[in-house]
Amino acid sequence: MISAKEFYQGYQADYFAYRQIRLKKELLSLSNNLTTNRIDEIYGYSIDDHIRSIKIDIRQTYFQSIETLFELIFSFVSDGKRLSDGDVLSNLIKRKGHYESIRKYAVDSSGMEFLEQTFDFGENGQIPAIQYLFYGFLKDSQLGGQLSESLNAIRKILKIIAVDISDRKEYNAYKHGLRIFPVNSFFSFHDHKTGDEIIKWDIKDSMSFMERDEKTGQIDVVTKLFDSERDHNLTIMCNNLISNIILIRRISYQEGAQTVGIVLFKTEDVDKLSKPNVKIQDLKISLEPIDNES
Repeated sequence: MISAKEFYQGYQADYFAYRQIRLKKELLSLSNNLTTNRIDEIYGYSIDDHIRSIKIDIRQTYFQSIETLFELIFSFVSDGKRLSDGDVLSNLIKRKGHYESIRKYAVDSSGMEFLEQTFDFGENGQIPAIQYLFYGFLKDSQLGGQLSESLNAIRKILKIIAVDISDRKEYNAYKHGLRIFPVNSFFSFHDHKTGDEIIKWDIKDSMSFMERDEKTGQIDVVTKLFDSERDHNLTIMCNNLISNIILIRRISYQEGAQTVGIVLFKTEDVDKLSKPNVKIQDLKISLEPIDNES
């Protein structure tokens, strides 16, 4: 059995940062038409397909980082009444789904009420769960008086990413069968009398997936525009939250004085980095079956 010490010391705390930074560098290289990243082993190689595949990877990595962060957070709550560092691994492998709790949190902050619950840590006093998870027993003075601001920024991050992953249909389309495809280059509205174009959106840089309502037979074609910069930025935030959780506990198992990098967050940075960089984020077209029976 892997001990808690082995778990925290061996956990790949910066996995998502390594992955996204590598993907971003590869994307920039291809976007600048550098040929060094061309894959000659692929018959019928297309640089456009290569760029699209990287953007898909960036998007999937963002979703995976959200899922990992929430799974870690929930794994600390053993019975709803206590936080336990030692039970994290055993709780993780139970694979208990928390999707409904995340959806509730996205809507009205319910489902994860324990984050604001205060727990008694003996000589370390009473500490809110959200503070203990990301900063352990560190004092405000040790964090430059920025603890309160950082916790508020973390609350905002958790809310944003909960909203992004609460509808798992897009994530599932990537994970299960790669059920995504490019559909349109442009989408426009025209005046029904004159035929004149009223508005036109460039949606070349997008992928679509289909949903079907088994009861009504309605089919929705959902188009999501890539926003790789936002996906990258929010993945790094998720990575840093994961890193805080792991590193603050890793040093507790090490002897002697230790130096570790703990990240502080600012709400203004969260607002800036989470802002969409595309005019429209998604577009849904619904197709309903026609009953021809008289």
